[in-house]
Amino acid sequence: SDDWTRFDEEVSWVLTVPAIWGDSAKQFVVEAAVDAGLVKTETQDNIVIALEPEGAALACRDDLLEAARNLSGGDLLSQTLRYMVVDCGGGTVDVTVHDLDRKSMTIAEIHQPTGGAWGGTCVDDKVKKMIEGIIGDEIAKTLTTDDWLEFMRVNVQEAKKNMDGGVEKVLLNLPHTFISAVEDAGGNVAHLFRGIHGMEYSKKKGCIIMKSHVLSECFEEPLRCITDHVVGLLREVGDIQCVLVAGGFAESPLLINHLCSKIDQTKCQVIRPKNPSLAVLKGALMYGQNPGRITTRISKYTYGFEVIEDFVEGKHNPDLKIVIDGKEKCDKVFRKIICKGDRVKVGTVKTRRCHRGSDGDIHICFKVVRSDEKHPEYTTDAYLLKDWQVMLSDNPSKDIILQMDFSGTRIHFKTWQEGFGKAKEDHVVFDSK
Repeated sequence: SDDWTRFDEEVSWVLTVPAIWGDSAKQFVVEAAVDAGLVKTETQDNIVIALEPEGAALACRDDLLEAARNLSGGDLLSQTLRYMVVDCGGGTVDVTVHDLDRKSMTIAEIHQPTGGAWGGTCVDDKVKKMIEGIIGDEIAKTLTTDDWLEFMRVNVQEAKKNMDGGVEKVLLNLPHTFISAVEDAGGNVAHLFRGIHGMEYSKKKGCIIMKSHVLSECFEEPLRCITDHVVGLLREVGDIQCVLVAGGFAESPLLINHLCSKIDQTKCQVIRPKNPSLAVLKGALMYGQNPGRITTRISKYTYGFEVIEDFVEGKHNPDLKIVIDGKEKCDKVFRKIICKGDRVKVGTVKTRRCHRGSDGDIHICFKVVRSDEKHPEYTTDAYLLKDWQVMLSDNPSKDIILQMDFSGTRIHFKTWQEGFGKAKEDHVVFDSK
């Protein structure tokens, strides 16, 4: 409708993603928003991609400053507060290190995002595997994904919030579908759990009574991975005053207690906001209103484009030697724009000039690439982000311009020839399939 069209054009949508996600995953989120009808293809620039640890940090700046004051005895001597964000979501755990400027209250990333698949669903998966081992594969196959999701929602999600080391037993309510699946197969739920260490089935309550130490074993691997990673990063970076733990999994007392047991609280405080699950949401809204609150990010990759250079013996790879118009050239040279690990200020725009290959060319092809290496020489092992043709004028003296804008969480770029036509621009469209 016309009302929706006006709404679609005027509203910015903030979508959050883990900071450890790559370019393709971010692009996938944008395409999903278009496919879902949230925006149209021509208005997809209204989507703002917010990184979840940045959202948590923006929402918890006052908490961070208060923790730093407590650590220092009331006075903050430094203009900058250095802290770590551990965003513990369902699937992933994002870990970043920031500097908070106390005067401007802006945030600068000083260590590129790291982390892994250690989120709360790791616990769910281990509980599911444990229950499947008891009821057997044949019965487990009859249960749907919705059955398992309901079991996890009712039981495991609550257990994550309530288990703090002082709880002796946990009640896991079995959905009717679980009981029916066992009985339809000719089994008896009570018999299945009889003799299982630390577990028994109460027919009266319709639930499994599980000793807390049995369930806590399902937490061991993700807690160890998270804590080892955080402690290692504290040693690597240094001078970190606070560790901010946010996200849904941060509601687990077991996780917080485990981190606190491994970190010297007199040197670095572990803090959890009052509503850790809402921290990312609140901060994402703040970011959407003012993206300038984040001033610097660390580049996860080396970005550039593929060029052909004059071949130089002893410098270039002879396997990439080609001949153009009788002259020896080196193909697939990686021309760097931003290097992996570089501090990139928000608002940074990098511009490069190129010459046409020969006077007869009517277009030039830009191959925008990225690499996991800091100083790649060639594009043979690089990832192709964009292959784009730019039409050329008849004037061979005019340079072709490539401009890459690193202002936001997605890369925007333009290509054009000086004095000829309109700039062609787009977000880098990655292969998200």
